[in-house]
Amino acid sequence: MRQDRFTLHASVHILFMKEEEILLSLRKYISSDGLYGLVAGHLEDGETISQAFVREAKEEVGVVVKPENLNISTICHS
Repeated sequence: MRQDRFTLHASVHILFMKEEEILLSLRKYISSDGLYGLVAGHLEDGETISQAFVREAKEEVGVVVKPENLNISTICHS
């Protein structure tokens, strides 16, 4: 009998900061509809963390981010 391997459902949360301010986006069409939150999303199959950051920034708020401008500071598992 084959056991399924562990699958990690990972997400990225992007902090767009300017001085002491952080950009929040208004959530739509999801369970937290109408609430503000960080720009965020899930990794897609075969995608690197950097690729997910770039894609989610463009999809969520229309911001083009170059991978070399990313500063990945924290990774956590809960």
